[in-house]
Amino acid sequence: MTAKALDSFGFFISEKRRELGISLRKFADMLGKAPSYVCDIEKGKKNPIEKEFLEKIASILNLSENDRNQLFDLSATARRDVAPTDLTEYIKATPLAAIALRSAKNSKITDDQWRNIINIIQKGK
Repeated sequence: MTAKALDSFGFFISEKRRELGISLRKFADMLGKAPSYVCDIEKGKKNPIEKEFLEKIASILNLSENDRNQLFDLSATARRDVAPTDLTEYIKATPLAAIALRSAKNSKITDDQWRNIINIIQKGK
């Protein structure tokens, strides 16, 4: 994948779709959207904001967990949102997550400390 794919939501989707050999028209049909709408997404003219729609894209493209996270991150970046939709919903539904993030912000947690926290969380899966 090229560097452009790493920073462009539409290009990322287009590349993943093409890797699977899915035409734009077929992809639009699978999403239940007009081909022109999907084309606008891939060209960066539109950006879906609904979590369910992003989840549907991830499912159709059979994205790995890392690629799925990248999809949400790129979508948020394209919309100039502070956080990806999936994280925003989680933080709203989990008050302790918001408290933890605010505490971390106020404590100026280092990258190494974040890595330790992430390791602890991942071990709890």
